Amino acid sequence: MGLSNFFKKIFLNAKKIKKNEKPKILKEVSFENLEDWIRDKEIEIREDEQKIIKNISIIISEQLKHLDEKIKILNSVDVKSIKAEEKIKLVVNENLKKYLEDVLKLKNDLLKEIRIEENNESFKGKEKKNLKEYFMGLDQIFKDFEKRTYTNYQKATILVGKEIAEVNEIFKKISKQLKDLFELKKELIDSQEKIIDVQTELSNIKKIDVFNSDMEKKIKDADKKIEEIKKENLKISQEIEEIKKSPKYLDSLEKKKEVEKLENNLEREIYSLKNKIDFKELGNVFHSDEKRMMILKDAKENFLDHFEKDRCDALLKLINEIENKSMYQEISEIIDNLKEKREKIKEIEKLIDEDALGKRVFKQDKNLVEINNLEIEKEKQLKNTEKSKGKRKEKVEEIIKNSKDLGAIVQVNEP
Repeated sequence: MGLSNFFKKIFLNAKKIKKNEKPKILKEVSFENLEDWIRDKEIEIREDEQKIIKNISIIISEQLKHLDEKIKILNSVDVKSIKAEEKIKLVVNENLKKYLEDVLKLKNDLLKEIRIEENNESFKGKEKKNLKEYFMGLDQIFKDFEKRTYTNYQKATILVGKEIAEVNEIFKKISKQLKDLFELKKELIDSQEKIIDVQTELSNIKKIDVFNSDMEKKIKDADKKIEEIKKENLKISQEIEEIKKSPKYLDSLEKKKEVEKLENNLEREIYSLKNKIDFKELGNVFHSDEKRMMILKDAKENFLDHFEKDRCDALLKLINEIENKSMYQEISEIIDNLKEKREKIKEIEKLIDEDALGKRVFKQDKNLVEINNLEIEKEKQLKNTEKSKGKRKEKVEEIIKNSKDLGAIVQVNEP
């Protein structure tokens, strides 16, 4: 029947430009006022759209009146009276009934479609179809009809060709009139799509502007924070220099040198103590005692640590056990002397004031790490902003192009 071919041609021809098309009168619109202009343009187009939909309703309603007459004729066809084999008449009669059922369904679908559109006049609801969607919806109704009736149509026309052809002619007239109407208003339909594109891109630009504004604020905040930290570090450096010049700090330096000297002397004396202990004799006595041998082994291999851990107390006990009084007495006296020297070093260390300087140096180092982290994050934000600005520029160019097609020359003042 080829009904949907009419609609295919409609949408293919919609891209062609009319030869006698009058040039548009373009209006200058600032980018800031474009959203309002587009909204007014949409209302204007919606009003024209409503008129077109009413015309479609008239076209379909008028043709359906003719369809009712043709349906009556089809219903009155007496297949049984036609001269043909009974088997063929049965097939034709059955398929004719099914075809008539589908014709009635098509009629009801068309009436339902135009009633929905006639009753929806606000054009503000999200469910409202635009004009192209409305045409495509009608197209789909005819396609579904063709698909359902193809077999019934072919079989019924074996004996009832003329009457069915008259019904089919009604559908062709509807298709032809809709095609002509679409061709006449295709510019309006294109404008609807461009309006949607412009509104979508304007919405996207708002999101981009919010994103860029947020990024720029973060970058400014980072710069401000970096400047504050640098000022703080400069102040700390000045404080450090003042501390280094203070008598207290100079005195602490002298005490540190004294402690270092005492530590070196103490370490040498501790190793001298080790040489006075007869580890061989102790090993001969305790060679069968694993626990005591472990103490001896640790003391011999790590004598300095052993001394610092318990001042050789475990080792002294072993010396006492072998009843070598002279060795025990000598070692005890040396250890007591070393303990006194260690305590003296600790007392001097207490007088060294490194806390004020140490805290400031630590704070400076921490600040430098924070500056580095802020610089890295700022670099990421700058890259994101540049990328986002590039996308924005592309969208603005697309808006300018579509707006010109709608009748506006957009004036853009880039920041």
